[in-house]
Amino acid sequence: MEKTSENTVQVWKNKKIKHWMLIAFFLCFYDIVAVNLSYIFGLFIRFDLTFSAIPKEYMLAYVKFAPIYTAFCVVVFFVFKLYNSLWRFASIGELSRIFLASIVTTIFQAVGITLLFMRMPVAYYIVGAGTQFVLITAVRFAYRYVTLLRAKQVTNQVAVHNAMVIGAGASGQMILKELTMSERANARPLCIIDDNPNKWGRNIGGVPIVGGRDAVGIAKRI
Repeated sequence: MEKTSENTVQVWKNKKIKHWMLIAFFLCFYDIVAVNLSYIFGLFIRFDLTFSAIPKEYMLAYVKFAPIYTAFCVVVFFVFKLYNSLWRFASIGELSRIFLASIVTTIFQAVGITLLFMRMPVAYYIVGAGTQFVLITAVRFAYRYVTLLRAKQVTNQVAVHNAMVIGAGASGQMILKELTMSERANARPLCIIDDNPNKWGRNIGGVPIVGGRDAVGIAKRI
């Protein structure tokens, strides 16, 4: 019986590892496409949205530098842990790492293609860097948004109790996050109580802060 239980746990762990590796593979593939599209988009914008108007020397420089830049980006993104973060919990820390990784790759792009091949139009550098940052960030936080919505749906389906959270500070926010994101939570947060009047009438994640201690009785009837 104990051996069967251990086997079940091992199978579950293997599935989790495969799921993590699948997400990492998808992100890596997406990044390869994104970093290359970003800078060709810079040329596209610079020459009036017409590919035929892009000078051949610019396209040739872009094509020759693309493999070098792609390999460099993947390495930098690995170093900054953009493939092994839990993106369903992504926050300012993950955003900071994306920003720093984007700065490093942007500098490499600007210096590398200029020194190895030729100086590109200003729009190539600016639009390319901005588009890359947006694309790299968007897919990761879109994943967080989707998993958050799914977790809320599951929580609402399994919730058997209504919850009142005491405190709108850091601890209260942690409890609220657990209630709204955990698939094991069986309670649905309906309101928050806090003694700070500056917080009354506002909300955290859509859950209203209804008042202080004197509002507990009212909150119980919500």
